[in-house]
Amino acid sequence: MTASETYKLLRRVVGPWYKRNGFKLAKGYLTYQKALGAKFFNVRWQCNSHGWEKFKGSSFAIHIDFSDGSNLDSAPLRRLTEYLGFEQLELIRARQNRVLASIPPPPADYVQSMVAGFEKTFRDPKPYIDLYLKGWASVSRPYRRNDDIWFRYFTEADVRAWAIMLQQHVEGIYERNVQRSAA
Repeated sequence: MTASETYKLLRRVVGPWYKRNGFKLAKGYLTYQKALGAKFFNVRWQCNSHGWEKFKGSSFAIHIDFSDGSNLDSAPLRRLTEYLGFEQLELIRARQNRVLASIPPPPADYVQSMVAGFEKTFRDPKPYIDLYLKGWASVSRPYRRNDDIWFRYFTEADVRAWAIMLQQHVEGIYERNVQRSAA
């Protein structure tokens, strides 16, 4: 799935909730924004800049922020996972591992060509080879709130499942902040 296809699917899955709740689409990636008291509540769904790989899939991240104005260029973006607790992060890790386990291993000749490319390009290719091959490995340690988590996908069903799960967290964060701004 290209980033464009992923954004379209995300819009179809999560967009209706944002529309019902008065959010507007802002510039940049797939970003929803709404004034909440004196602040703006921003939710940005961002596809990985490396794009789609036919044997590895891709990933996206979600950022949530409260900014003083509608201009997001200077707003510090925080990952959704910074707002979550251990149990929620463990559910995310479990889903991540299900997605990773469902991705078929790449053909041996493809891996060999990648390794050969790294060997030609880098003086010490081993770290790059290891990093590339790590793309199919399960996540063995619990996630922490400050981890840079990219939600992996290989199929449309993966994107849809992630969108539903992660949007529930966004809605909870939104509701807590609506209550705070009303108090």
